[in-house]
Amino acid sequence: MRRDKIVTKSDIVIAVIIGMIAAVFIGISIFIFVDTNIRYKRYERVTAEIVNVEYRHHRRTRYYKADYEYVLDGKKYVFDDGRHYSSRPIEGNKVLGYYDPDKPQMFYPSKRYDGLVTSSLLSIILTVCTIGSVIEMRTKDDEEKAKALHGIIRGINYSVFSVLVANFLGWRMSSFMILIVGVVSAFIMVFDGIRKLRQLKDKYGYY
Repeated sequence: MRRDKIVTKSDIVIAVIIGMIAAVFIGISIFIFVDTNIRYKRYERVTAEIVNVEYRHHRRTRYYKADYEYVLDGKKYVFDDGRHYSSRPIEGNKVLGYYDPDKPQMFYPSKRYDGLVTSSLLSIILTVCTIGSVIEMRTKDDEEKAKALHGIIRGINYSVFSVLVANFLGWRMSSFMILIVGVVSAFIMVFDGIRKLRQLKDKYGYY
């Protein structure tokens, strides 16, 4: 099959811009990971007790809230975690966590890479979009193949985006439903794209 590539300047500009944004988010992800590890190396460990467990209901969102109480050099601290829990934390349980020596009132129940999941997933989505732009340029004269490949790319983005939404909503039951729907939809789209590529191979002798 003859292929005359028709790639415009706008195609190249779009691919470059998306690729640059993807590179920025990849850099942010690396920075968050490295910076968090460096900070936690200077943090100290302390055992805290879960206190003041409360059930909250805001609009359609139901969650639990808890504080952490711990003692440093004879001084008691109560830290309002601010995080939402889908299951009820057990009041009175002991938790081995971290505190910042420069700000002893700041307690971290575990090592937290705040923003890493979001930036990493956005990096993946934008990277896949960049690959999609390149594929579009390489298959611009071949609509059938382009649609098949784009179906696979959209499927990958669907699955990653559903994880992003589930993480943003806090991994509640509704989040898992969104995740399941997103992953199933992604699987169907990827499978359909692969099926179409195989049909094109049988028809034209190429992938």
